Parts: sequence; structure tokens; C-alpha cells
Amino acid sequence: MSSYGMQIAAYSHEGDDFVGFLEDLQDYPKALTIVRGADGAPYLLAGCRTGILSLYLMDRPVKQGIFAKLEDRWLPRRPAQYRLAATSHGK
Repeated sequence: MSSYGMQIAAYSHEGDDFVGFLEDLQDYPKALTIVRGADGAPYLLAGCRTGILSLYLMDRPVKQGIFAKLEDRWLPRRPAQYRLAATSHGK
């Protein structure tokens, strides 16, 4: 789960128990997905508003903090295909 407080929380699938929390992220998370490595290990891929992608390993004991940050990647911005044109309404 993510929030506009720049936080991510993790819950178990089995019993919806709270298992971990991240706060003070670099930006607001907008998209989250779990991906599996070749060995089946779970990773959280979080995409944020400014184009940063953060990868976390989620296979640690709760006492160690469920999230183990592995990498950040900035996606390059692309130019917009369309621009808003100034219009004068009522003329």
C-alpha cells in the first residue's frame, strides 16, 4: 500500500497482517508491483511521480525490516507529444 505521505506499507497475503513500513521516500509512490526473481524471491518495484523506480527485496524477516533497498533508477523524461495552445474564449 502507498500513500501521499511518501510511505509504503506491506501486509501479508495470508492474514492481512502488517509486516513492514517505509517512510521518507524520495518522492510519492504512484505504482507498485511485486515481481519474482528466477529463484522465486519477491521484489517490490515502486514507481514514483518524478520517474524514479526503486527496487526492494522483500524476503527478509520482519525484525530486520521487510524492505531491503537494492537499486534506484531514474527514467529519462520524454518530450510531450501535445502542447496546450493559448486560446481566447468568447472572441
